[in-house]
Amino acid sequence: LGLSAQAAQLEITAEANSVVNTADYYRLDFGTTFVHSRLSQSYVLRNTGATPLTFRDARIWGSDFAAFHGCSRGLEPNETCRFTIEFRPFFEGFSSGRFELNFAEDFVVFDLFGRAHRRM
Repeated sequence: LGLSAQAAQLEITAEANSVVNTADYYRLDFGTTFVHSRLSQSYVLRNTGATPLTFRDARIWGSDFAAFHGCSRGLEPNETCRFTIEFRPFFEGFSSGRFELNFAEDFVVFDLFGRAHRRM
């Protein structure tokens, strides 16, 4: 992730389809769903580096999105933590947001998108 060979590195695996991503920035599009429904995507984050990661904070923007994580202890080398991002629209239309998981040594950012419509 652009860090020195001694620094920690992050690897993300999507639990649903086991696709491994290696960038700091991701795009998560939940597609179209119904108002007042809930869609979620879970991930496993692994420290593939040789040094620990120190947890700094997690932030989410966008009123139709929520995130939950178990990364607050930080990550030792080869240790994992899980996080889940949810899309739960309250109104019809397009929604966007962002989720950031920040460590002192590195970070992960998800740009979030989704659309909602009412049941006919």
